[in-house]
Amino acid sequence: MSFPSFDIIGDIHGEADALRRLLSALGYVEQGRAGYISPPGRRALFVGDYIDRGPAIADCLRLVRAMVDSGNAIALLGNHEYNALALNHYANGRALRSQDKWCQHKETHRQLCDASENYGAWLDWFRTLPLFFESASLRVVHACWDENHIGVLRRRLPDGCLPQEAMDELFDKSGDLWRAVNCTLKGKEAMLPLGRTFCDTDGRDRSEMRIKWWSLGKCPSWREAAFENLDEAWAGESFDVGVLDTPWIYPPGAKPVFCGHYGLSGEPRLLAGNVCCVDYSVAKAGSLAAFRWGTGALSNGAFVKVPASCRVL
Repeated sequence: MSFPSFDIIGDIHGEADALRRLLSALGYVEQGRAGYISPPGRRALFVGDYIDRGPAIADCLRLVRAMVDSGNAIALLGNHEYNALALNHYANGRALRSQDKWCQHKETHRQLCDASENYGAWLDWFRTLPLFFESASLRVVHACWDENHIGVLRRRLPDGCLPQEAMDELFDKSGDLWRAVNCTLKGKEAMLPLGRTFCDTDGRDRSEMRIKWWSLGKCPSWREAAFENLDEAWAGESFDVGVLDTPWIYPPGAKPVFCGHYGLSGEPRLLAGNVCCVDYSVAKAGSLAAFRWGTGALSNGAFVKVPASCRVL
């Protein structure tokens, strides 16, 4: 069966109730071990981040996996699933991911153990999730589509997934594989000018900022280049695209690309004519959003969302 159309679903973070309501709003029908059955000619496409934060992580994972196993969905790897793998991958007595990330991940570990789930088996499943998806008409990635990095992933990871044997190489943060994985799952980030910081949405002071990777050619200042809303006085200072790992900018004429990751708020809207983010912060009292993709130009009218409360918008 071919699936010419997709429902691209944003970061879920253990909010299984919202996911069930969103799938119902999109016309999916619950059916036992298959999870939810897709409407004719459609398929769900999850952008990653199924774990951490929310109250029903085990239920969320079971539902997403059931849909993948039954052919009703494709699920990509998110940075939170990658963090789980990296926290549990050691070489020479050192974990690939700093142990301070356990404060973010420990709720997932606790919920899976409380639900008598095999934590290691879920890590194995994460290794089967591809880092990107491309069809003839669209592209989907967790955080950033940089053609240079996607090219590395295509060459180094033939099925697009991160097998355990590739993880050792990711200790080298100067290597092309680490740079490709990092950008694809976390997006383009830039170190701020010396001495500059800003407070992010989690209340943390940061010296590194997420960058709009589709419009850098039109961003003469840090305020215009940043994902975050910057009120700092220095935000008007000049931004140099040369500070990025690669200066590649997503072309306005390229096929539509969808991502999650960025925790947006408010009414879902396109980031550009061919760039769409579907992460609207459901685990932070926002919305779980999806984009109903068919063919043709993107439109804000194709978003569907459900809030954290029990009401479909």
